[in-house]
Amino acid sequence: MSVMKRISEYLLLTAAVFFLSVSQSAGFELNGFADVSFTKCAQEDCTTVLGDRGGRNGNITLGDLDFFAVNQFDQLDVLMEMTVEEGHAVDLERLTLGYTFSDALRLRVGRFHTPLGFWNPTYHHGVQMQPTIRRPQFLMFEDEGGILPAHTVGIYLSGRVKNKTMGIAYGAMVGNGPEITVKDGTVLLSPNNTSDNSIGKSVAGHFTVSPAAIPGLNVGGSGHFSRIQSDQAVKDLGRPPVDVDQTILAAALVYTRESLGLTGEYFSIQDKDQLSGGSGTHTSHAYYGLLSYTLTDRWVPYLMYETMSVKNGAGQDPYFFVLGVSDVTKSIGGIRYNLTPKSSVRGEARRIKWGDFDWDEYAVQWAIGF
Repeated sequence: MSVMKRISEYLLLTAAVFFLSVSQSAGFELNGFADVSFTKCAQEDCTTVLGDRGGRNGNITLGDLDFFAVNQFDQLDVLMEMTVEEGHAVDLERLTLGYTFSDALRLRVGRFHTPLGFWNPTYHHGVQMQPTIRRPQFLMFEDEGGILPAHTVGIYLSGRVKNKTMGIAYGAMVGNGPEITVKDGTVLLSPNNTSDNSIGKSVAGHFTVSPAAIPGLNVGGSGHFSRIQSDQAVKDLGRPPVDVDQTILAAALVYTRESLGLTGEYFSIQDKDQLSGGSGTHTSHAYYGLLSYTLTDRWVPYLMYETMSVKNGAGQDPYFFVLGVSDVTKSIGGIRYNLTPKSSVRGEARRIKWGDFDWDEYAVQWAIGF
């Protein structure tokens, strides 16, 4: 590690400590999240695909230390989320300034979770809040190898209206377009925090309908539209350039009734190659289904099936090719035990098919919020 990089990381760590002290002195409601996991892979295929991260020898993994602070005064609010990651790296995951005109209209500016689908805007970086040990593979955050724009820097308008027959939540955003770049030798998607290298802005919209006739049911749709290009660092790494018009359409269904919970999402990702002599238009698909049942306040067993297919369309999608994405399918059975309302232990057994490889995997996680 270079001296300058080490200095910058310590400066960021100092900024995190400053963030904590200022948050409390300024009257922010401060929360934190942490987790530790153990993962064991049963076959060598996991090492072929993921290297040491596959867990063939049994990996004990320290998760991110996540700090989440919010302050609301009158109609104004400020939200900040910062994570301390492996190697002392500090990331400002979210920072938004908000103004609430009414329930029907709220304005936010800054960096926020892209309002795409259900899981992404609902569950933040504190894993204690989410139902499973990991996010679905195709919904991983950008710096974890995610394939979708999980964060946006821009402007977001949202609201809710309700009558006797239904409630409707809606929103629209405009922000910097994502960029494909290189971080620590790995090609990743970047939300472009300080600039926009693409033509035009990314835009997104969403809605969710909650019919009064079926309590606990929420059905929604969303879309994200952007121009995504790779930067010079990708070319310097010897990878082909990328320039695509990307259209993502998503549908979500969430049903919660007494002890039963059902969540499902489907994504269609269309990439239109804009390079001269390009490869045309490619459409890929990803979805997951999650079923849970609360036996008691403490015991919650669950099943999840997820898959993403990136082999559709004529030729090869340049976007997924440069990101190094393969088809992935996971079948997961797990159980969550709530030690307290803010701490849980989860155990999972997974069957994973990754491209032409497949393996069994077992994981345990202790997560906490404080």
